[in-house]
Amino acid sequence: MKKILTTTSILVAIASTSHAASISKRVSDIEDRLAKMEKSSEKIGNFLKQHKMFGRIQYDKTFVTNDNDLNLRNNSKLRRGRLGLSGKMAQGWGYKYEIDFAGDASNVTDAYISKSLFNKSASIKIGQYKEPFSLEELTSSRFITFLERASINGFAPSRNIGIGYNHHLKNINFYSGLFGDAIGESSDTDDETISANARLAFYQQSENKDTLHLGVAYRISEPTKDQVSYSFKPEASIETSSSALSTGNILNANKIHQTGVEAAIVKGQTSVQAEYINTEIDRDGNNKNHTLEGYYVQFSHFFTDDKRNYNTKSSAFGRVKPSNKKGAWEIAYRYSDVEANSGTLTAGNMENNSVALNYYATNNIRLMANYINVNVDSNSAYQDDAEILAFRAQIDF
Repeated sequence: MKKILTTTSILVAIASTSHAASISKRVSDIEDRLAKMEKSSEKIGNFLKQHKMFGRIQYDKTFVTNDNDLNLRNNSKLRRGRLGLSGKMAQGWGYKYEIDFAGDASNVTDAYISKSLFNKSASIKIGQYKEPFSLEELTSSRFITFLERASINGFAPSRNIGIGYNHHLKNINFYSGLFGDAIGESSDTDDETISANARLAFYQQSENKDTLHLGVAYRISEPTKDQVSYSFKPEASIETSSSALSTGNILNANKIHQTGVEAAIVKGQTSVQAEYINTEIDRDGNNKNHTLEGYYVQFSHFFTDDKRNYNTKSSAFGRVKPSNKKGAWEIAYRYSDVEANSGTLTAGNMENNSVALNYYATNNIRLMANYINVNVDSNSAYQDDAEILAFRAQIDF
């Protein structure tokens, strides 16, 4: 009997030990799985921190209140519908890729690789992005004060494929680059347009973000087919078959020299911004050179305790962040002038007077209303002046 009890005790002990070992192994397996899940979650978290999806939607409604047979039409449109991905890689490498789906078509906007240098005080970019020219052009459409950029933007080169070098010093930023055509523009029968430019921006910023900005940019280009053209539309999102001013193709254009001068001041709730662009077209042979020019001056003021936000790295304006949950209210006025007459070239002159009322509901949502009075001379494509009322609902993330 004792042997039986002893044997039974031994079997129970063995079973208990085996069961405890089984439980211990299961616990260990669960702990290992949790550790792997934590590592995976950490990797996903790090990936999301390093790679970000972004986008914007801008819906416009436009009324032409006085067109005088200008062939301008009331319209509703998706002005911009963009989606992109940007990220940071190891050893200072990064990228950005964005597509615009507005206009019932898709177009690549930014698509470049970047590399930071010298403890992030400098960087290089390779791919398609905006050439460093014009404060207004380099300010994202998410953050411009008016629905459309000033009409002198018709001189700005915007996005092209190239390689650039940027350097950031205390209160001074330097940007430069060599560029060709934009994505989809190169031809199999002609050489692409080649351009080189540089932009130097000086800024002074106080602790409360009051800012002084001064900048100058220079661009030289050799256009394909030795010809160039410029066109300028009213400063509104309208549907029209022709620009207000158009030079048409200027032939025998050997080189284009462009100079831009920028200035901006932010003082509390008030800001002033201005630019001037001069474009000189050198022509071959006995053809006379042409000089085109334009400028704008704009003023804005917040009724709320808010201000325009200056980005010290890009030397352009950034996001307005309302100081309270009720949002921010801003009023603005801009005058612009484009002169496209030069010697035998008589494309015309255009002036725009624009008034804006902006409501920043949150950091990412904005409602805008613009009134634009367009004045053109007899040489323009339009027969008379126009009055335009336009609205925009915008969200970006």
